[in-house]
Amino acid sequence: MPCLPITDSSGTRVGIVCGFHPLYDFGGFVFEIHRYFGPCPLRRDNHEPRNIPAGFWPVWERFEGLAAAEREKYRVEP
Repeated sequence: MPCLPITDSSGTRVGIVCGFHPLYDFGGFVFEIHRYFGPCPLRRDNHEPRNIPAGFWPVWERFEGLAAAEREKYRVEP
């Protein structure tokens, strides 16, 4: 997950939360892999979490079937 602001009810930023899970760009999707929750699709423009889009799970299955070294080829920096 990228760094996301925490705001109060008036919209004032009161903090920030940052995630440190690796990001991947594979099969037309950008996603991170959380060690407890599994894959999480992200928006391409700002890397914020999004609803799981149609077609994501077949792409995830292809990605999951890759060797670890092959997966690293698709890793991107946030």
